Amino acid sequence: MGVLENWDEASPDPCSWSMVTCSADGQVIGLGAPSQGLSGVLAPSIGNLTNIQT
Repeated sequence: MGVLENWDEASPDPCSWSMVTCSADGQVIGLGAPSQGLSGVLAPSIGNLTNIQT
């Protein structure tokens, strides 16, 4: 799994996952994966992250 090995969908706190940035109130505001060589398709549920900032 490599860089995403601590992304545990059963974890109640994605803010503790690597490459996830959260606001002070615990909202996911960023996902970072620069130069990680990731490939594939993003799930449509990525649209549920309505607080992502650019």
